[in-house]
Parts: sequence; structure tokens; C-alpha cells
Amino acid sequence: MVFHFTIGRNFITMDFRYIYYILLILCLSCSKSYNIGEKKDFKIVNKYDIQFEYFYFFHNDDSLLYDIFYKVPYSELVFNKQKTNFISKFIVDVVVDNGTKIIFSDSFEKEVEVDYFENTHLVNNDFFYYELLLPKMGENNITLTINDYENHKFWNYSSKLNADNYQFLSKISFYKKIDEKYSYINNNSLFNNTDTLWMKYQIIDNSIEDINCELFEFGKLIKTINIPREKLENKQINYLPLDIKEFNRKIKVYIKYKDILREETINIYGNNNKDLNFSDLIGPIEYLFNRKEYIHYSGLDSSKKVDYIKEYWGNKFNDDLLYEFFNRVKHANSQYPQMKTEGWMSDRGRIYILHGKPLRISHDFSDQGEFEIWSYKYKKFIFKIRFGIYECYICS
Repeated sequence: MVFHFTIGRNFITMDFRYIYYILLILCLSCSKSYNIGEKKDFKIVNKYDIQFEYFYFFHNDDSLLYDIFYKVPYSELVFNKQKTNFISKFIVDVVVDNGTKIIFSDSFEKEVEVDYFENTHLVNNDFFYYELLLPKMGENNITLTINDYENHKFWNYSSKLNADNYQFLSKISFYKKIDEKYSYINNNSLFNNTDTLWMKYQIIDNSIEDINCELFEFGKLIKTINIPREKLENKQINYLPLDIKEFNRKIKVYIKYKDILREETINIYGNNNKDLNFSDLIGPIEYLFNRKEYIHYSGLDSSKKVDYIKEYWGNKFNDDLLYEFFNRVKHANSQYPQMKTEGWMSDRGRIYILHGKPLRISHDFSDQGEFEIWSYKYKKFIFKIRFGIYECYICS
């Protein structure tokens, strides 16, 4: 549409589209501006936010090296089918400011490849890694933005980058190593089928001494590692291999240097449960059933019982509890068999499966016989020992 205005003999022609654009610019200039936090609330509609963690190390006297880790669950990405695999692409923006001005920014494309369609639904995929070198000065803020423009998805995370001078020993972090590459795992990560865990740390000290490292599981000391001073160097970033074949579920690591103690817990759910077999739970699972579930379950054959256990567990519990239950059954079978009775069927086996490891085990004698007493936080179980058989004497 074109308008014509006449002024004397001259014609002025104005395209209506220009008027529209001018009005649009004016409207936008009057609209409210959003800071980073407001943008996050305003734009994000995704179920999952970014998981974000960082560690820092002294690079030299004037700079700090940051290990930045972030995770967007694959299940939230959109993958495109290729000839031999599936690919998802997104743009990552990294901005660091000191509260008044931007001191660092970077933008790059990230491409994720998976071989099989089922892997595109993973929630517990590995962390992505980004290395950042910054001047050692004051407190900075980092904003991480992930844009999947093609599929109209957006994630945003803001955090402070605290870098206090740590004394002697840095924080510790854990990694698995695949094809000579280290992949970060946090203490909530689920990983299987690995025998070695790598611990990353740094010593800042001109007078190096030995390091002592202790590994516990469920309060029991499993392994002690000593790192002699000859193998240490000031400001060197180290990876210490930890043999975890003896661990089943959770490792608590204490690392001590001089008067500094660092401790972290790392979950290794099912590390030695490669042979987890639901048929091993056919009997013990009955301890968890109510009356209605037991009646239905008892009428099934073995194969259908396995299917029932899988469905029952998936509806009521998570993998953490599954591995815990499985390990309790395995422990009961190895420690509490009686005569020709499997350990899970014994009274001590049943109590162990339902209540876990007691805080204390003691023994007592009376004219009525010999007793073994299991003490928990709020209850006790007393087993009477007769001819090597442990029977529940007080089990309420």
C-alpha cells in the first residue's frame, strides 16, 4: 500500500512498511530489559536445568585455571538420524564478568553423537568439559547459556566463581578414564563396569611432605594409600589412580596433607554388580510385599516372578535402593547361612536385608542361653544361639 501526499507540484511517497518498522522500534525501546536471572525465569520451559560444577587450580602467580563441568540430559536434546548414528547440535555461550564489566566471553558449537537410539534418552550422560583461564583477581560471575536454535530450546545457568586461596591442598574431584581421556563424575553420578577411579588434586607448598589417603565404605577402612614427597611437586596438577574393585556401592575418600583434610563421597552404584540377576531376588523380595502383593506373587511361576519383580521395583523404588537391596541379599547369603538354609532365609539374614548393617553387635550369656544382640539407632534385635542356629528371641 502506497500513500501520496501533494505539496505544490512535488509528490512525496511513503511506503507504509517504514512507518510500521519505526513504530516497532519505538515499542521495543520502551519494553522492560531483563537481567540474566530474569531471562532464566522468563525463557526456560524445560524440565531440566543445567547441572554445573567447577574446580580451580593455581596456574601461575597471576592466573587461575578453572575446570568447568556442565550437563544437559540427552533426553532433553533433539537428535537427528544420520547414516550410522544420531547427532544433536547446540551453541554454548560463556560469559564471565566482575560485577561491572565483562572480562571474558566465548561462543562455540557443541556436537553430541550417540550410536544407538536408546542412548538419546539418557538422563545420566557424562558432563561436558570447558577449560577457563582467568586472572587471579576478586570475585567473578559466570553465565553459561546453551541454545538449540533449531528446536527452540534454551538453558541458562549463572554462578559465582569463588577462588579463595586454599592452603596447601586443593579440593579433590573424581574422574573415569576412557581412551586416554578423563571424564568427570560427581558424587551423584551413576557409573558401572570400571575398576579404577582417578582423583585429581593439587599441592601448593614450597616445602612438600607426604600425602595420606584413606578409602572407606560403610564406615570400614578398606584401603590406605601413601604418596611420598618424592612423587609430588609444587603446583603440579595430579591424577591419582584408585583401585575400586573391592568396593560395591559407595566410597568415602579422606586425603590429608599436613593439617589439611579433604573428604568426598563418590557413589559407584553396582560397580561389582555386573552379574545382578533378578532371579536371586525371587525369595527375598517377599519381605517387601504386603498381603495382597504376596498372594498374587506366590501364584506365579519363576519366569513370571522375575517379570513381576522388575515391574514392582520400577513402580515403587529407584536404582539406588535396588543395588542396596541386592547387596544386602548377597551379604546375607554369604554371612548367615544355617545348615542347608540359604542366608536370606535365616532370621539374621532377614533382619539384615530389612534393616541393614547394625550399628553394634554384642554378645551376652544367661541361665537361658547364649545371645547375640544387634543394636540399631532406635531398636534392638536379640538372637538366641542353640546348637549353632541363631533364632529370633526378641525381634519386634
